[in-house]
Amino acid sequence: MKYISQLYLEKNKKEFIELKQGEIMVVEYEWEFVRRSKYARELGLSEDIRMLVEALELKEFIVLFEKAQEIEDIRNQKK
Repeated sequence: MKYISQLYLEKNKKEFIELKQGEIMVVEYEWEFVRRSKYARELGLSEDIRMLVEALELKEFIVLFEKAQEIEDIRNQKK
């Protein structure tokens, strides 16, 4: 990232920080999160999924998203 402008970096960091799961599926959120994660590290999963995942105290990024996806699948089955 040595040759990327500071403005570009700040713009992408802001977009990453503002990234929320919202109505998109966990797998789509994961793609956006990974794509933008080099600019900042924050979680923006929906509140119910984030609380369950945080309770698991996951340290590995991929495991976090696998568990979040499982939680989303269970939640969707109940609808």
